[in-house]
Amino acid sequence: MKVTILNCSFINNSALYASLLSKEDKPHIIGMGTIYINNVPVDFQGWNLLSGNVGTSLAVSGVPVDFTESHTVFSKNVGYRGGAISLLGSTYILIDSNTRFDFISNMATDKGGAIYNKYIEMDNLMTMPNCFIRHVSPFLNPDHWNATFNFTNNTDFHGEKKNSIHTSSILPCAMAGGTGYS
Repeated sequence: MKVTILNCSFINNSALYASLLSKEDKPHIIGMGTIYINNVPVDFQGWNLLSGNVGTSLAVSGVPVDFTESHTVFSKNVGYRGGAISLLGSTYILIDSNTRFDFISNMATDKGGAIYNKYIEMDNLMTMPNCFIRHVSPFLNPDHWNATFNFTNNTDFHGEKKNSIHTSSILPCAMAGGTGYS
């Protein structure tokens, strides 16, 4: 089974609730992901927009996310870890030369204004040196990937515009000699 997202818009969704047991009137983020994928492969195709979502717009665990042949815009999303995308465990983004991302004014209330990546098994980084961003041609040097990643005004909790991407380790990307694969 595979999920395909083709020419879709996900706008102004949220993972919020206001607790009846709490004396606070403001909502709390309890969930993660306007789109939440757990162990089911997903492909983004065509032109897709994720905008104004609260609770991270795309959260994925355990499977690749295929963005080949797509233009995806993440705009004005807010999440705890990763305003636009949160990648957990062995999840990775698959791209090609026709992939384009625009990350515009996303915010994380903790880390990774646009993208957050967390390798679950930190002890195994030496034996699983696979980067969280990979090209469909596994041995193509990143200098020749020709994919487009635009980051504009993404911030984290500290208001740092330099923190568009947070990963628990860059080691798997470096160990693969820049190709993203071992």
